[in-house]
Formats: sequence, structure tokens, C-alpha cells
Amino acid sequence: MIKNTHKNIANNLLAGLNIFILFLLAAESYVTIPQWLQPIGRMHALVLHFPIVILILAMLMEFFRFRTEFAKEKFYAEFTSALLLVGALLSAVTVIMGLFLSHEPGYEGGTLQLHKWFGVSITFISSFICLFRDSVRYGAKTAMAGAVAVVCGLMVTGHYGAVITHGENFILEPVTSKKA
Repeated sequence: MIKNTHKNIANNLLAGLNIFILFLLAAESYVTIPQWLQPIGRMHALVLHFPIVILILAMLMEFFRFRTEFAKEKFYAEFTSALLLVGALLSAVTVIMGLFLSHEPGYEGGTLQLHKWFGVSITFISSFICLFRDSVRYGAKTAMAGAVAVVCGLMVTGHYGAVITHGENFILEPVTSKKA
């Protein structure tokens, strides 16, 4: 499905993006995002939904990867691998955009920190799965645990992102407020 040269380039890009994320986190208090890069950060909310869907689909397929009916299916394995690689790459790009956005005025507090660290952990876990899923020690239990961790992480990260964007109790407010 993906040529080996393209897969190698994508894996190297993924490693580079993860290193850049580590740099942004380590130098966070020293980083100032230039004005010309601020629109990239502001597109975080626009771009983030695509990697969420890709990663959920990839993790669903990864969860069942070692079942006998899928284990020997070449297309299933290649498609899952491609989805996972694209999801991890887009997740890394989305995290970088979010880190850029977090440097703008009005973004601070505990909720932002939780959102940031859960988002970063999703990227690192999905990258780990992507890079090591073909190793001998990577088995069904590891695949299932990684898939569950990423999907749960996506839900928690999404919740904190919604709190940042829309405020606390946004979804249930119409039915739980005293006016209802």
C-alpha cells in the first residue's frame, strides 16, 4: 500500500516531529511564537478533528489485529499500518499547532495543562505503536492496551479541549440548568 521509501520518509518525519514537540515542551517558557506563525496555531481547532477520526479507526483496527480472521490478511495489516502512520503524523502536527496556540494571551490554567499533556501523550503513544508494531515483542495484549489508551486519551483530551473552547458543562448545560 505505502512504498517502503515513502514509509521510511514518513517514519523519519514522525520521529522529527516528536523531537520538535519535545523541544517545544522543554523550552516552553523561552519560546515566543512569531506573528507569522500564529495563524498556524489558530488552525489547531480546524485540523484536530481529522486525526481524531483517523486514530479512532486505526485503533479499532489495531485492537482486532491479532484475531485469526485478520492476522493473515495482508490488506488489513497494510491499511491499518497506513492509517496509524497518517494518524500519528497528523496528531503530531495538531499538537505542534496547539503548542503554538497555547502561547497566545488567554490560554493558561490547569485545564490547558491537562489538555496539552493528554494530547502530547496521544501523539507519543500512537507514534510508539506505529514505530514498534512490527517488532517481535509487540503482541495482542500490547496492541489492545495501546488502542484503548489512545482512544481513552482522545476522549479525555477532547473533553478538556471543549472546556477550554466552550466552557465547563457545555454539553449538558441545557438540560441541567435551573431553567430547564
